[in-house]
Amino acid sequence: MHCTFLDVDGLKAINDERGHDAGDRVILAVGQAIRPPAARATVVARWGGDEFVVVGLGRVKPPHHLEERVADYLAECHPSDEVLLGLHISVGRAGARAVGGRRHPDAALEGPTTTCTSAGALRPPAAVATVFLPDGAGPFEL
Repeated sequence: MHCTFLDVDGLKAINDERGHDAGDRVILAVGQAIRPPAARATVVARWGGDEFVVVGLGRVKPPHHLEERVADYLAECHPSDEVLLGLHISVGRAGARAVGGRRHPDAALEGPTTTCTSAGALRPPAAVATVFLPDGAGPFEL
């Protein structure tokens, strides 16, 4: 099991300098970029203003692959949007590890900030999360 946290770096500056329409484009584009293939047992949720969480089962690639996936998606799908092309995200991950060949509910978790790939700090969760289901349904607020 894994839980990946994403923080959109500099979203406040984008909102302040370019307006909230630009910030909304960023949030929608990042949400699309991290949406998992329908076959995966994964849930993507907007965790707060500029944060997302991806929760799923099975092995996943290291956090920097998700950063690259977002960058590739933005370059491919939004090649002329200078706000999106300059975007960077911070990624951290926690996961339950196999203990003695079996998974235990109380398995050790890696702290998400220990695997962050940039200096951005992940903040505490917001009261509302926006969820996208693996079949593409959503968004739903929790």
